[in-house]
Amino acid sequence: MEILLKQIKDALATHSTRQAFCFLDTFYSYRDLSNQISKIVNLLTRKIPDTSTKRNIGIVTNNDLETYASLIACWFLGYGYVPINLYLPQDRNKVIIREADIEYILSSSDNLTANDLDESLASFILTSGSDTENSGELIIPSFSEGSIAYIIFTSGSTGIPKGVPVTQANLMAFIENFFTSGFDIECSDRCLQMFELTFDVSISSFLLPLLRGACVFPVGGEGIRYIQTLKYIQQYQLTSIQIVPSIIRLAAPLLNRFKFPSVRNCILTGEASSIDLIPEWQACVTNARIFNFYGPTEAAIFCSFYRCSDKGLKNYNGMLAIGKPMGNTELLILDEDRREVDVGSKGELYIGGSQLSKGYLNSPSQSSESFLELADKGNRVFYKSGDMVYMDGDGEIYYCGRFDNQVKIQGFRVELGEIEFLVRDKFRINNVVVVSEIKRTASELILILESGESGNNDSILNYLRHKLPQYMVPAGIIRLKEFPLTSSGKTDRRKIKELISVGVESI
Repeated sequence: MEILLKQIKDALATHSTRQAFCFLDTFYSYRDLSNQISKIVNLLTRKIPDTSTKRNIGIVTNNDLETYASLIACWFLGYGYVPINLYLPQDRNKVIIREADIEYILSSSDNLTANDLDESLASFILTSGSDTENSGELIIPSFSEGSIAYIIFTSGSTGIPKGVPVTQANLMAFIENFFTSGFDIECSDRCLQMFELTFDVSISSFLLPLLRGACVFPVGGEGIRYIQTLKYIQQYQLTSIQIVPSIIRLAAPLLNRFKFPSVRNCILTGEASSIDLIPEWQACVTNARIFNFYGPTEAAIFCSFYRCSDKGLKNYNGMLAIGKPMGNTELLILDEDRREVDVGSKGELYIGGSQLSKGYLNSPSQSSESFLELADKGNRVFYKSGDMVYMDGDGEIYYCGRFDNQVKIQGFRVELGEIEFLVRDKFRINNVVVVSEIKRTASELILILESGESGNNDSILNYLRHKLPQYMVPAGIIRLKEFPLTSSGKTDRRKIKELISVGVESI
């Protein structure tokens, strides 16, 4: 991490007069960013009694310079940061604060009424409007192995979000590996940042450009997000973009109105990319190289990439290939006995390498299920991804779907079991299944209940709206007379999904 912080310091100094960020038509230079980072370092040093103790700092995810400076300031004090979105359910944020042992939360605004947290959980430190002085030169602290850079919380099957700690070493490995992909960023680039800061792709969207002296354009919360994203690309003539495919799918009816000749590099990421989107999108970004990047949070943002070719798009059932390992990442395709499969045969993707997290926060049992030592690989640890894949003769890997009960919605990973758990727990409903259906506009979740189960549909959905982020709330509820069962007597999820897909009506 010392190397990364030195690179950040060098970028701040070398590009001091260049623009670093643009928020709603207001530009801030690298000098402005450097001064803001320095002020927050000074503020934290004054407000926290013992800055030598390594800790996790919560950061409210506002869309402003102070928030982004806060993320970097934490690193310059040797702290890990945990993004907190006040517009998510309060109960969920309380779990995150408790699980990450957060004592202090930084916020650039004193307006905390969006979904006020119980202030007894942590102390708020306001970063905006204070008279804190610049602390002078940024000092690079020493780091121990395993020092945390950030913790991202993902959906958990027990109803409790899972924290994924990513260390400074993981993050540095990601940066080094990323630039082996051929996706280059130059100081003249204007870069899109469309991801919420609770989603790890936001890190690559702002940090990689800053290391190269480029300007970052974060999309605000105003208006409809996918329309705002397209407007930003056009208005600011953005050149380098990372974008979730569902944005393109939602915008499909409007794409014939847009042309983005300025875009030279485009990453599709966050969920499976459908090849049916590519022709329409290519017609908009006529001068761009298009990449499909893949990676779970557990492996620090991205771990493989596929570059789309004019000669044809490699795909499986319409889903773009996820390509080859990035840098020193090691990707294995194993069968049920954890033996490597032959070329062309399907298996589960296991991910290894220096980007890999050590496991889930405060959850040794879940960690032991997903992070496994493989004896025939020198007892190195690999992440059991749950993704079904195969490799072709060129070494390209194809994503074929999930082995487990997990999907991507609007770029966010969702464990369907978390939603099912909440419904069962609150309404004492036994037979409940959530399925994901791909519509023309986007993927959506459907809650399936047996018709004899209790619980009013509206009350169930209202309850979920108070407990879950919007993207995890099912679009509707369908009741089946009875759930089909497998030969072993288990609920046949595949059959249920087939029934829904052919238009079974609610009973």
